[in-house]
Amino acid sequence: MTTDDREYLSLKVMRLSQPSWDPQLWPLVALNGINHEDGDSRLATAEESITTKWLEGAHALLLPITQGRVFSGEAFSAYINIANPSTTQAINVKLKVELLLGRSRSLLFDNSDDPIRSLDPDDSFDCTIVHHIQESGTCMLVCSISHYVASSTEPKSFKKSFKFTAQSPFKVTHSIMHLQDKAVVECVLHNVSQQFVFLNEASVLCSEGLECTRLDCAAPLSDSLCKGVFNFRPKDCFSVLFAICPATPQLRLEDITKASVLLQHLSSLGQLMLQWRTASGGVGTLSDYLLTNEPTPMQPLEVRLASFPPSVQVDCPFTIELEIINRMHTTSDLVLSVKFRELEPFVLEGPSQLALGCLGPQSSTKFTFEMQCLEPGFHSIRGIRVCDSKSQHSVGISPPCHILAF
Repeated sequence: MTTDDREYLSLKVMRLSQPSWDPQLWPLVALNGINHEDGDSRLATAEESITTKWLEGAHALLLPITQGRVFSGEAFSAYINIANPSTTQAINVKLKVELLLGRSRSLLFDNSDDPIRSLDPDDSFDCTIVHHIQESGTCMLVCSISHYVASSTEPKSFKKSFKFTAQSPFKVTHSIMHLQDKAVVECVLHNVSQQFVFLNEASVLCSEGLECTRLDCAAPLSDSLCKGVFNFRPKDCFSVLFAICPATPQLRLEDITKASVLLQHLSSLGQLMLQWRTASGGVGTLSDYLLTNEPTPMQPLEVRLASFPPSVQVDCPFTIELEIINRMHTTSDLVLSVKFRELEPFVLEGPSQLALGCLGPQSSTKFTFEMQCLEPGFHSIRGIRVCDSKSQHSVGISPPCHILAF
């Protein structure tokens, strides 16, 4: 590269915004979802028609933008212009555009096989590049230009680089609570983009054998009622709730215990899928956030509620069935202990300690008990533990169960 290479050609790069062609993704349309009275139905239809026409017109443009961040998960668009401000004709003009992100290198444009044969003085060549940025990190847009001039046989070339940072507009955290036959997942989304973000859709791509339901939607995930869910202002926080359960109905209905154990011992329940829209980058997606689940370690001794009624009447006896599993390679001498204060408002007749006998290695057994509930409400059974008198290992009921008393 010589010092006068830039005198022949000039390079300009301008970032473009990328509006969506789907008007349903715009949050303004979601305002039409508000119920109108019958007398206002005609007015509502007219408003929706006007809004749609306005949005369709706005979506027909790629708009230059000088401010705004680049977000991972969105399409990065840029306009590139090569001009010849000199008085000399440029020949065989080649342009190569690459995007470097971490260890990856993406080729966005290369006309080496079909270069611009000539670029006359005051003439220019332009193109638009579009690339979906999937990772967060520091990006480098590298534009390499080479050409010849009639007065020299040596190629002229120069490079121009543009450095920027791509990050997700959301900081995502999640927590998992295991219930009797399902796991409730709460995903907390924080807007860290310092600008408005319109969350259009949130769903979960479940691990094999599982299925998901949005708890804050009155309809399945595929329904439009679960879209256009939130308009994030900078630093806003929003929670999305999902219920994840085994996809086999027979497993859910006939063996609640197996369903609970299956969910507790999976390392991941699935992937969180987000779709959003920003003013500068168009529609963005996130699909690599894993809903990691800390598997419950296998206990040498485990107590489960094999069967229990989901609802009972106050002061009326009901029956529960406890299943005790011995995973040790030795025989266990089982003792049932009851803490009556923790058990309230439930009542279990009998002594506070009861010898259940021996349980062989790698085996299980079931016991039936009669209980009563003294107060109406939604209660969980606590205060019941089983101890191995030999190893002194003690364990309570897991997972917890909830019973409605009325």
